[in-house]
Amino acid sequence: MHQSLKYLSFAIIPLLLSPPLPLSLSRHIAIPLSAQAQTAQDQPTEAERLLQEGLDHYWQGQYSEALKTLQQALALFRSTKQRQAEAVTLTQIGRVYDNLNQYDQALEVYNQSLDIAREIGDRQEEAIVLDYMGLIYNATEQYSQALKLHQQSLAIFQEMGIRRSEGIVLGNIGFVYLNQNQDQEAVKYLQDAATIYEEVEDRSGLGFILDYLGLAYNNLKQYSQALASHQEALAIFKELELPRSQAIALYNIGSVYTNLGKLEMALESYQQALPLFEEVGDQEGTIATRNRIESIDR
Repeated sequence: MHQSLKYLSFAIIPLLLSPPLPLSLSRHIAIPLSAQAQTAQDQPTEAERLLQEGLDHYWQGQYSEALKTLQQALALFRSTKQRQAEAVTLTQIGRVYDNLNQYDQALEVYNQSLDIAREIGDRQEEAIVLDYMGLIYNATEQYSQALKLHQQSLAIFQEMGIRRSEGIVLGNIGFVYLNQNQDQEAVKYLQDAATIYEEVEDRSGLGFILDYLGLAYNNLKQYSQALASHQEALAIFKELELPRSQAIALYNIGSVYTNLGKLEMALESYQQALPLFEEVGDQEGTIATRNRIESIDR
């Protein structure tokens, strides 16, 4: 999901979060390729190696390599009739297509994974796929369908008691409301997500949620809450040494100060954000920040 330049934020939240992908709050970890695949047979071992290699490419933003390797893994899992592993691999292929903005292909493989997960009774994988599908509908501005899928995913995670994934989906629901300018609803879901991230001690996830909360508060003109949320997010990103996330939080802090008419403080925030965007090669962030600086300097 790509934000307009009225603010910068994280694209949503993969259930796996890739560094080059801004943020989907979704970083569900569900690769339960288990001991059953760890046999003496060559093919399952090779399939697992290919799956891991494909994921490594994915995390590095090497999407064409990831796609090729994951499809090789998929063929091996199918040939050995490892249905759970097949579903997991299809889900990861869907994530690659999503990152390439090839949404139709992503939905096609997600639906294949969803069918297998339901067939074998893998509720966790079902919930993960539903959440990822919701991200695509959110990205394509089909918000009612996005909410429907996220809510279905949330119900399963709540039933299973998987708190971290529950927090991820709550964050994604909040993000849908944020995109629809339903900021009060967004705040409600994002606050619930933040509570869970604190509970499970996920600092990076909490930082992302706090930054989203800041956006919602800014839209609601609740500027003190917006600043507090963005600044808390910034502190976490500094602690975790995440320069791009620091830059985004600084940009968002500058936006709040701009709305308050505190242009010197806004300029200071933008000037701190700019070298961080340049350092990580974020062209969109660099251009947006330079435009903000120039508009104040005029």
